[in-house]
Amino acid sequence: MNNTSLRVSVDYIQAAKRLHEELLAFNETLQHTPHDHTMLQRARRQLETVVAQMELLGEDPGEAWESLSVDQRWGYLRVASLLGTAAHELRRLEVKL
Repeated sequence: MNNTSLRVSVDYIQAAKRLHEELLAFNETLQHTPHDHTMLQRARRQLETVVAQMELLGEDPGEAWESLSVDQRWGYLRVASLLGTAAHELRRLEVKL
């Protein structure tokens, strides 16, 4: 299976929703347990895992872009943006720990 056919089968909308939910959970942990290093590290590992699973989705879809619906294109853009936000939050937390 080549990269283009893999991308066409990806549901960017659902991927963006999952990543958004993980970011919300991560930020909730930061807000409610800012001094609990165990909880912060657990939240960090969870977000890192999801980011690692979705990193490929943030790459340029190339030729597959033309075959994506408008909603899926917006989903892709949201995934790319949320991956950037997640990376920023992880770097910010690293400074705190």
